[in-house]
Amino acid sequence: AADGRVPIALMRMAMQEGSIKLRSDGTPRRSPCFVWDGLLQMAACLDPARAGLGPVNIGNPSDELSIVELARRCAKEAGLGADRVHVSTTGPGQGLARCAPNVDRVGARACSALPPMTPLSEGLAVLREWVAWTLADV
Repeated sequence: AADGRVPIALMRMAMQEGSIKLRSDGTPRRSPCFVWDGLLQMAACLDPARAGLGPVNIGNPSDELSIVELARRCAKEAGLGADRVHVSTTGPGQGLARCAPNVDRVGARACSALPPMTPLSEGLAVLREWVAWTLADV
């Protein structure tokens, strides 16, 4: 599905096509967040003591990397070499140049009660398994 979820799109390309072709220079930066980590943060925001604090960002503020580096990590997880990642030398970075969440409003107390964020390598391994499962139905 072309719905804008970058890690899924990159992993699917690597596994289906044997390479990843970016339509940009890959310089925009993102902070991928494993879904379960985001759900735990959402649950922490439901604490009644947080009522009335307004909107809260959730996500992974610490594993920021460029789209091209994320593509290389997805390629590696799919068993491909870094040479299988191709960037467009004519295409500018697409979207926001940087998208890293400020999770300060979740609260130090709430975050300290949460387990550490899932490392990107572990999240990508689970993503690879999930994409393989979805491709098996195709």
